[in-house]
Amino acid sequence: MYAQFGIATAFLGLCGTLFSPIYRALTIQFKVYLQVSGMTLGGWIEADKRFRAWENMRVMEKRRLKALERDEGVWREWEKMVEEEVIGKGNGGEKQTGVK
Repeated sequence: MYAQFGIATAFLGLCGTLFSPIYRALTIQFKVYLQVSGMTLGGWIEADKRFRAWENMRVMEKRRLKALERDEGVWREWEKMVEEEVIGKGNGGEKQTGVK
């Protein structure tokens, strides 16, 4: 992934060398600076892209966990309701108090 930006700046450097007398007149140090700047910019773009993907994944995970907790709460309420009905029917229609 990171190499694509290096390849692109190398291609631009080659085009500059072949077609631009201004680029050919630049010092080797400045040409290297342009190459490294292009690769650094590409690294920033790639890092930002990956960070946004990671951030989006975390948001989706939080949403999924929140929905799961909500569903578990509904399920517990339903189980409680069913248990109360079963306990109520098991002793002649009266609710159990738990006192002996």
